[in-house]
Amino acid sequence: MAVLSETIADRYWPDEDPVGRRFQIVGNEQWLQVVGVVSDVRATTDGDPNSLDVYVPHAQDARSSMLLATHTTADAASLAGPIRDAIWKVDVNQPIDAIQTMARAHYLSEASNFALLSLFVMFAIFALLMAAIGIYGVMAYSVSQRSKEIGLRMALGAEVGTVRWMVISEGARLLAIGIGVGLLAAFAFTRLLENFAFGISATDPLTFVGVPMVLAGVALIANLIPAIRATRLDPADTLRAD
Repeated sequence: MAVLSETIADRYWPDEDPVGRRFQIVGNEQWLQVVGVVSDVRATTDGDPNSLDVYVPHAQDARSSMLLATHTTADAASLAGPIRDAIWKVDVNQPIDAIQTMARAHYLSEASNFALLSLFVMFAIFALLMAAIGIYGVMAYSVSQRSKEIGLRMALGAEVGTVRWMVISEGARLLAIGIGVGLLAAFAFTRLLENFAFGISATDPLTFVGVPMVLAGVALIANLIPAIRATRLDPADTLRAD
């Protein structure tokens, strides 16, 4: 015999009285007869409030451990003693351990995921910092290597604003290609993070917009500062320099 939760009873016998019905559990050849239906009990820490529970007598399906879930409107932590006493009134030899609130159980179940996600965040911040430093160094070096070209353009009468815009636009094209490839790769790897990212989406819009904006700002500065320095120099001195 078995007692069903309301959710599982409604799923398999909607608008019918399941009491007296017989069923089998997958992987078990034994037939069970429904003798009652009870309210759903949230005994897990996941976000699904519904329960797909089947209750059978202990003698019918003996196990080494059991779980007792209680619901209260009072302070849950204060019920540990009364619950223990109530169980011992039925069986004084029954061992009781791991008494905890649902909030505590949820914390413990998510602690490892939170630690792993925190580690991912730390590495992500470090990677962003390294990427910003790398982009600044490469862009700044690239522009400084063109100082003679910039001096020649200035000597031939090019406007300062035109030269600076040329440098920034060329750097922006390279940056756009890099950001595009990076976003495609990031979207491809988000599947690996979905099991660890709780409370936020693995494709969080703030991240996918904020990080490219930070890198774009770094690249803009890396292009603009050397370009300003080069256009402020005397074109003749720039062309004579080794």
